Amino acid sequence: MGKSRSATVVIAFLMQKHQITPSEALSHLRQARSICEPNHGFMKQLELFGHMQTPDNVEESPAYQRWIYQREIELRRACGQAPEADKIRFEDEHTTDHASGFELRCRKCR
Repeated sequence: MGKSRSATVVIAFLMQKHQITPSEALSHLRQARSICEPNHGFMKQLELFGHMQTPDNVEESPAYQRWIYQREIELRRACGQAPEADKIRFEDEHTTDHASGFELRCRKCR
């Protein structure tokens, strides 16, 4: 017990507290508990957490929101289902440029 999930939580804490990479935190953790081995998915999430520079509120990060969206798409594809219409997003939805005054319209609306 305490080999993957709890080790991941401790690694995330060490990353945020000491500003270190997931692999560095894992090596520190293994000095105290040698059997720690977070699974591949947890390590990917820790890498994302490090890439986001260990924010206090992960859910507001665009990188995390993109990861959640991609994960949802992968799960839907594995089940042979289309994503729900209200969850479909496009890359440019994250960036809004109100200062330019440029508005894109279809031919019908022009």
